[in-house]
Amino acid sequence: MIREIARDMLNHMGYRVLLAKDGQEAVEIYKEKGCEIDIIMVDLIMPKMNGLVCYKKLKEINKDVPIIVASGLGELSKKQSILELGAAGYLEKPYSIRSLSEVFSNVD
Repeated sequence: MIREIARDMLNHMGYRVLLAKDGQEAVEIYKEKGCEIDIIMVDLIMPKMNGLVCYKKLKEINKDVPIIVASGLGELSKKQSILELGAAGYLEKPYSIRSLSEVFSNVD
């Protein structure tokens, strides 16, 4: 449900969004459609492949792709290490359309 809400907010902001149900699918989609993808957003907690592993695999494919990492309050301690890895932004859940817009506009 959070994925669909984020998609709706991003669509409202003018982005075309591709959804993945888990980290593994996100990597597969990026392998197939990477040339169509300008920004990636991953959650730290995802099924099959967590966000950190997904982040690293996506960066192996394209070290320059901007990746925004979203996480809940429980993962807030990981924010600095994620940013040090080179994440394009960090989004704390729950997020609003305003915070989502701010993080994405800093990447554009």
